Parts: sequence; C-alpha cells; structure tokens
Amino acid sequence: PDSGAVTNNKTISWSATDEGSNIFGFKYRLAGETWSLMTSSRDHVFSDLVDGEHTVEIMAIDRAGNEGTASVTFVVDTVAPTVVSKEPTGNDASVVAVITVEFSKAMNKTLTSIVIDGVNGTVTWNGDIATFKPSSRLVGNLEYTVTVNGKDLAGNDLNETTWSFRTAKVVGTVSG
Repeated sequence: PDSGAVTNNKTISWSATDEGSNIFGFKYRLAGETWSLMTSSRDHVFSDLVDGEHTVEIMAIDRAGNEGTASVTFVVDTVAPTVVSKEPTGNDASVVAVITVEFSKAMNKTLTSIVIDGVNGTVTWNGDIATFKPSSRLVGNLEYTVTVNGKDLAGNDLNETTWSFRTAKVVGTVSG
C-alpha cells in the first residue's frame, strides 16, 4: 500500500528492484523487528497482520556495502463500520426534517449512500456524520423508509441499515 493508506487486507506484499547492476541484495522488516534478508526474487509477503498501524522498511545494499532504506506506513483495519445513531425515528417527524446518520468510523463518502424511497435530496458530511437534506418538504402523516449502505476507508462493508419514521400530520390553516 501507499504511505498513509488504510486497508482491510491482512496480507501485504512488498517488492524491490534495482535500476542498475550494483545492487547486491535487499533486507526487509516490520518496524521494530530485526532485519531479514530477501532470499527469493526480491519480494516478501507479510501475512496475518493485526489491525493497527504498520511500517514496512526495506533496505537496498549495493556491492560496495552502501545501504539505502525506504519505508511505508499504513493501517490495517478489518472491523466493519456500524451506524451509531440515526434520526429521525418514530412518529411525528417534521415535514422539513433532515435525515442524519452517525457512523462508528470514517466512511468512504463516494461509496456510502442514504436512500429514502421517493425522495430526492443531497448528502453532506461533517466528520463521521452524514446528513441527507430532502430537496422539498416531506408529505405529512406518511411513513418513510431510510436505507443506508456503504464502506469505510479500508473497504469494510457496512451491514445495510434500514429504519422507518412517520411525519406528523400537517394541520392546514383556514382563511376567510
């Protein structure tokens, strides 16, 4: 992965190449561990990495014994996101209500959706909270179903979350 990446892959491969014939060999390590010599084809696979931040370092050694190192730091995250809170719920929601969903972690905004059947609107984000604002007033005394799908930054799927709410009856005014 690139430095700063978040991935749900517990197996990471690392490879190194040289641009000339001066490279004698390569060593690798996970930060804090001892260096190991790459013994086959200048690559290595780290399997079963635990969730959390990892730094992989690689060292190139030329024939004169000079060393150069490079590293990449990334996060392994295999925990699925959840919906922490959602509004509105129940009965008597305002016909000008906005739908808010708070997630347990940062979400991939382009792969996360809030759908209310028959309602158009726009989604905005503030941290881990998504807000769906209908483009027009909701109908009074009507039940609406909200469906939320998505993925977090590592690509873990959110279990589809669905709930319903009912808008309040709209009392009209009589002019005379």
